[in-house]
Amino acid sequence: MKRKDDDWRKMDNSAKIFPLSGNRKYSTVFRISVVLKDMIEPEILQKAVYKALIKYRKFDVRMKKGLFWYYLEKNPAKPTVSEEITYPCRYIEPKYNDDYLFKVTYYRNKINIDIFHSLTDGNGGLIFFNEIVYSYLELLHPELTEGKERGERKTNIDYDVEDSYLENYNKKLKSSIKSKRAYLLKGKEISFGAVSVVHQIIDFEKLKEECKKYDATITQYLTAVLIHSIYDANYLKYKKNNKKSKPIRVCIPVNLKKYFKSKTMSNFFSYIVINAAFGELDNFDKIVELVKNEFKTKLTEEELGATMAMTVKLGHNFMISAIPLFAKKIILKFAYRFIQKYMTITFSNVGRVGVIGDYQKYIDYYLFLIAPENVEKIKCSSCSFGNNMTFSFTSVLKDNEIEKFFYNFLISKNIGVKVESNGVNESIVEKKKIVKNDKSKKNKLMIYPKKLTSRSGENAIKIVNIIAVVISIFLLVINKIVTPNLYWSELSIAGMIYIAITVSYSIRNGRTIASHVVMHSLMATAITIYIDYRLGFTGWSLNISVPIIIIIANITMYFVTIFNYKHYGAYALNQLTTLLFSFVANIAINKIIHSYSAIAIVAFIISAVNLLISIVLCFRDLKEEAIKKFNI
Repeated sequence: MKRKDDDWRKMDNSAKIFPLSGNRKYSTVFRISVVLKDMIEPEILQKAVYKALIKYRKFDVRMKKGLFWYYLEKNPAKPTVSEEITYPCRYIEPKYNDDYLFKVTYYRNKINIDIFHSLTDGNGGLIFFNEIVYSYLELLHPELTEGKERGERKTNIDYDVEDSYLENYNKKLKSSIKSKRAYLLKGKEISFGAVSVVHQIIDFEKLKEECKKYDATITQYLTAVLIHSIYDANYLKYKKNNKKSKPIRVCIPVNLKKYFKSKTMSNFFSYIVINAAFGELDNFDKIVELVKNEFKTKLTEEELGATMAMTVKLGHNFMISAIPLFAKKIILKFAYRFIQKYMTITFSNVGRVGVIGDYQKYIDYYLFLIAPENVEKIKCSSCSFGNNMTFSFTSVLKDNEIEKFFYNFLISKNIGVKVESNGVNESIVEKKKIVKNDKSKKNKLMIYPKKLTSRSGENAIKIVNIIAVVISIFLLVINKIVTPNLYWSELSIAGMIYIAITVSYSIRNGRTIASHVVMHSLMATAITIYIDYRLGFTGWSLNISVPIIIIIANITMYFVTIFNYKHYGAYALNQLTTLLFSFVANIAINKIIHSYSAIAIVAFIISAVNLLISIVLCFRDLKEEAIKKFNI
C-alpha cells in the first residue's frame, strides 16, 4: 500500500540531533507564553488547540525510533490541555503527553506552550502558538471574525516542513569558527530539578533610546549588558587567577529565514558566538564596541552559510549516519559533555511578536524561555510586544546575582523595569535599594503557581528520613521484645529505606511514580513467598512480610502524593490496586493458613483510608482519570 506524504517524515538536520542529546537534565525544550487580560477558560483553550492543529497538521505528530535516526509520524491521539503545575521547559515525557512533542498548559490569565526542539524552532513555534491564541480569542469573542469570509482568518503564507538546511547548503563554504573553552558560570545549584525563572519586563521605548546612544541594536546592547553582568556578578567573584581566565562566550541563535529562502515550519536556525576575553571586560563601553564588532564580522550570510555547511556535513556524513541509533545516543551524550564546555551562556531574542490589530487589546505581553542545563546554568531569552520588552532568565543556580546586576544596570540608565518570577529564588528587587524604582504593583507569583521550592524540598526529604529512622528503631525494639527469634524487623527496616529513597527520588525529579511502587510491591511479594516456600513454607511471608510490604507501599504513596498533590487522580487508581492486593492477601491468609493476621488487617485498613483520602480530596480529577483509563 502506497503511503501518503504526510503519514511520516524525516527530521531536519538540526531536529535529529535533539532526541539523541535530550534527557531530563538537558531537556532541549523551549517555552512561549502569553499573558492575557482575562482569566483562561480551559475548555475553550482545548478547542482552540484542536482548531489550530487542523490548520498546522505538521505539529500533529509523534516521534518514533528508526534503525539509524528518529523520524516523525502522524499522531492518532488528541493533545490534552492541562493546568500548569511544574517548572517551565521540563523534559517532555511522550508517554505522559499522548506522544505529542508539545504541551499546552495554562495558569490564571497565562497560556503556555512547551515545545521539544525536534519539532520546530522559536520562529515556527511562535507561528503555531499564535494560531492557538487567535483561535482561543475567536472562540471567546466571536465578534473578532464577524464580516470575514466564512468567519475565519486567512493564513497568507503556505508553510511547509522542507529541510531548508539541505535546500540552502553550499558545500564550498568553510566555517571560520574557532573552538575555545569558555568560562563556565559558578555557584551552588538548586536541587530537585527546580528552575528559577525571572522575567524583567523592560520599557521598550526607553531601551531603544539608550541603544541609540551606543549606535547598537537591541540584541547587541542586551548582549553587552549580559556580559557585563556575568563579569561583575559571577566572573570576579569566583575566578582567582585572572591572567589565565577563559573568555566569556555568548551563543546567539540566529533565524536563518532572514538570510536564506525558506518557508519551512521545521528548524532553520544557526548561531554566532560572541567572545569576550578578560582584558576586554572592565568597561561597559568597551564591551558594547566588542559586541558590535563581533556581530558585524559574524552576522553575515557567508559566515552563517559556512556554519550551516559545517553542521549539514556532520548530519549527512556516511560514517555517522551508518552508526545504529542506540550507539549514536551513547556517543553523543559523551560528546556533549565536552561540547557544552565551549559556551558560557545562550541568549536568544525572537524579536517583536506580531499580532493582528483587533486581537492586541486582549493581550498584555509575551514571554519566551529556554531550558538551562548542567553546564550552561543560566540561559536568557527575550521578545517584545507593544511597549514591553521581556528579558527572561532561566537558571539552576541558587543565587541570582547576575539577574540583580542586570536589573540594577538598566535601572541606573533610567530604563523602566518590572519584575515577575516563579518564586524559586528570592526576589531580585532588594527592599532598601531597588523597590522604590520598581513601580510594578503585581504579585511576583501572579503568573506562576506556587511550587515545591528547593528549600521546602530539602526539608521534606529530611522529615521523611527522620520518620523512617524513628519507625525503624521502634520496629527493631518491638521485634526484640515480642518475637526475639523471628527477625521480621529487618524487612521493615529495608522497607523504610525504600520509602526514603523513593520519596526522595520523586521530589528531586518531580515525577509521579505510584505505578512503580505497586510494581515493586508485587515483585517483593513474589520474592518473599518464594523464599518462604523454599524454606518449607511456615507462612511468615503471608502473615508478616506481605502486610508489611503493603503498609510500606501505602506510606510511600502517601508521602509522594503529598509532594505531588496535583496528581491525586492518577495515584488513586494505584491506591485502588493496592487495596485490592491487600484484600486478596487477607483472603489468602485465611484460606491457606486458616487464621487471621492482625498486621494484615491493619494493612487493609491503611490501604482503604489512603484511597478514601484521595477520593475525598479530588473526586473530579479521579473521575476524569477513570474516564480516560477505562474509556467510559
